[in-house]
Amino acid sequence: MPATFKKKAAIAAIALIALGAATGLRVKAIARALPVTAHVAKQDGYNDYQGVIHWHTHYSADAAGTYKDVAAVANAQHVDFMIATEHNNLQAVKDGKEGVYGKVLIMSGVEITRKHPELHHNSYLLGLDLKDYDHKRTDSTDSILADIRKQGGLTFIAHPQNPRWQWEGPVDARIAGLEIIDKSDEWFTSPIPDILRGLAFYGFDPRIGFLQMFHRLDKTLALWDSVSEKRPFVGIYAPDFHQAVHLPFRTVWMFPKAADILPVAHDHIVTRAAFNGTLEHDKKVVYDALRAGNLYVAIDGLADATGFMFKAKRGDKNAWMGDGFETAGKTDFTVTLPKTTLQNTEIAVYRNGKEIRNGKNTGSYSFEAAKPGAYRIEVRADMPAFFGGARRMTWIYSNPIYIGVSQPLPQLPGLAQYAEGEDDGAAAHQHGAAADGGKICPAGQDCAKADQRKD
Repeated sequence: MPATFKKKAAIAAIALIALGAATGLRVKAIARALPVTAHVAKQDGYNDYQGVIHWHTHYSADAAGTYKDVAAVANAQHVDFMIATEHNNLQAVKDGKEGVYGKVLIMSGVEITRKHPELHHNSYLLGLDLKDYDHKRTDSTDSILADIRKQGGLTFIAHPQNPRWQWEGPVDARIAGLEIIDKSDEWFTSPIPDILRGLAFYGFDPRIGFLQMFHRLDKTLALWDSVSEKRPFVGIYAPDFHQAVHLPFRTVWMFPKAADILPVAHDHIVTRAAFNGTLEHDKKVVYDALRAGNLYVAIDGLADATGFMFKAKRGDKNAWMGDGFETAGKTDFTVTLPKTTLQNTEIAVYRNGKEIRNGKNTGSYSFEAAKPGAYRIEVRADMPAFFGGARRMTWIYSNPIYIGVSQPLPQLPGLAQYAEGEDDGAAAHQHGAAADGGKICPAGQDCAKADQRKD
């Protein structure tokens, strides 16, 4: 081998090592600049429980890991609850895998593959709080939604903005909400430079690597807002980790690991009921909060958001995220942020998907509003960028407080009908008749019970 080539190879190797070292040092500096605080569920007059919805174990054919192992990670990271969603089966429930493991509540649901002739590709739903699931992939969405409602369960749209699995069907009134962030979808929708930077940073600090790929999913939020304008519609976060990359020769690489992805973001339910360490009681606390939309989504890898609150008051009546007032009228709103050293925080107020006001660098923010609509909050903050300066990120998404919002329409148009920048309100029109004979009931609510109340 010529000496000149050896010299060039040595210089290249030294340059790569230096680049890697410099990258590692910068990533560690970014990590040190972000605040680290311990999650404490007990707040003043209520509880803020953090958890995640939509992840998989070996009960899904394309995933690895066990409930016991994931629970051990969750306990170490002070996660309060976790809801697995195995592919098209509830075998984990039948095998008794739900339970309280140490201090974390572990539950299991199903991720439902929708594969039938009218769709161009697979789409997915989450079925939660179910006792049984016995459907084929080709069964009609109507029959599945009817079964979930009969069991008193909850249905959410999964992967709403994934280009491979985007939801194409109408948003039936029996669907309770959707994933406003699905971490696996970030791989498909993030700009290529963000993905490359995330992969490069992952080896030095997985949390900082994952944060590179968080961005605002405008089409998903437009769909969420358009439905929320008509009826309560719950937004959740989903990590969708499988801990499995299948390689040749039947080799499975456990990536990304639950321990790496769990600290990045959470669903925070707010409830006055406290966990008591028993499965049935604590399940009810979680699912009651999900049904009501009493939760917010937080990118806790940026900073722990525990203690965030969005509430409203009219006269002697109070409401918080997911609640509301039946009629329009003057309402006092308050937003409270947890104490943080995050830089340049900004509280943005949205009504029916349109930003109407904001407050910067403040720990609390109050405003009045009277118009009907769904009011929600986004909190933005700065994250140190690799080459200096700052990268703007959305830290917190609240669920809405509803003012004079009517009962749900039977169906609303699906995500595929929303183009980037399209006026979301213009497309929110009635799109067909209710599948159960025209009765219109809130998501997750039994029509028969609604009829009895009328009588």
